[in-house]
Amino acid sequence: MTTSFALLMRGDVSASLRARAGYAALALGVIALGLLSRWTRTGYRLLDKDLGEALYAAMVCCLLGVLAPGATPRQRAAGAVLLCFALEAFKLTGLPAEWAQTSRLSRLALGTTPVLTNLLGYLCGALAAWGL
Repeated sequence: MTTSFALLMRGDVSASLRARAGYAALALGVIALGLLSRWTRTGYRLLDKDLGEALYAAMVCCLLGVLAPGATPRQRAAGAVLLCFALEAFKLTGLPAEWAQTSRLSRLALGTTPVLTNLLGYLCGALAAWGL
């Protein structure tokens, strides 16, 4: 015999899996847009460079939704900003630039050098993703 608690838990697990799948699908879409923004040049810095940082933060928000589907949008946005700012600080070590010399994936995922305007892009992307 199945208890109501077990049914409740089964429902929560199902809802959690659906939420995780939704956030994963959003993350894949944001990654595709981010790659497109890197490979397509328009001549406008806002689209060619800054959009990538905003999309990176939005991707981190989505990935945080996969890891913690019960987190509030505010928590995901704050977590994304913290992680993105930590990434910018990590670039100061020079390791991402060194790794980028041998790995294109590292260059795309981490970048190479810290830029202050990236922080603004991260903030904008996290704020935009707050609505997801």
